[in-house]
Amino acid sequence: MFCLFVNRSILVYIIALSSTVLLSSSVLSCPVLYVCCVSRARTVCAASMACELPDLIRLSVPVYPVISFGLCSQSKVENYGMPILPAVMMDWFSNRYFRGGDDLLNPLVCPLRRSGEELAKVCKTHVITAQYDVLRDEGIAYVHALKAAGVDVTHKNYDNTVHGFFGNAAMTHGSQALLDAAVVIRDYFAS
Repeated sequence: MFCLFVNRSILVYIIALSSTVLLSSSVLSCPVLYVCCVSRARTVCAASMACELPDLIRLSVPVYPVISFGLCSQSKVENYGMPILPAVMMDWFSNRYFRGGDDLLNPLVCPLRRSGEELAKVCKTHVITAQYDVLRDEGIAYVHALKAAGVDVTHKNYDNTVHGFFGNAAMTHGSQALLDAAVVIRDYFAS
C-alpha cells in the first residue's frame, strides 16, 4: 500500500491516507515529507523515484510494490479472487491509469523495463510482499532485477496473509511487518 524512502535528512512516506502516521520525525530525528500518490500508482511512482533521484534517496522499503501494470504472473493467477485486492481490481486500475500498449512499456511505469545501468543507481532496498497477494511476484521480480543490477536488496515475504496486512494489527503479520520495516530503517540510521 505504501513505500518508505529514507536518507539521513528526510523521510519520504508515500501512503494512500495522509492522516495515517506510523513514524514521526521525533522518532527518526529528521523532517518527514508526506507524499500522497494516486491509489495503486503510488508504488510505481515510488519505484521510479528510487531510479530518478539516487542522490536523494538512500533507503527504499516498498511494500507490495506495483512494478508492472498488466503483468500476468503466477501470483496474479493463484490469488485471482483474494479479498482486498483481487486481480480484476488491478486490471481495472491499469485500464484507468494507462492507455495500454506503449504506456505499459514506459520505464517510468514499469521499472523492470529500465536498463541494468539505471537500476544499479537504486539505493539499498528492502521489499515486503504477502503470500496471498496478486502483487507478490511483481515484488519478487523487482528484487531479482535489483540484485542482477548489483543493488543491496533484501526481501521478506509474509506467509498466510493478504494484500493490505502491513501495519494492520488485526491481520496476520501486520504488526510484525511494520516492526521489521522499522528495524531496517533503524539499522540504516545506525550505520
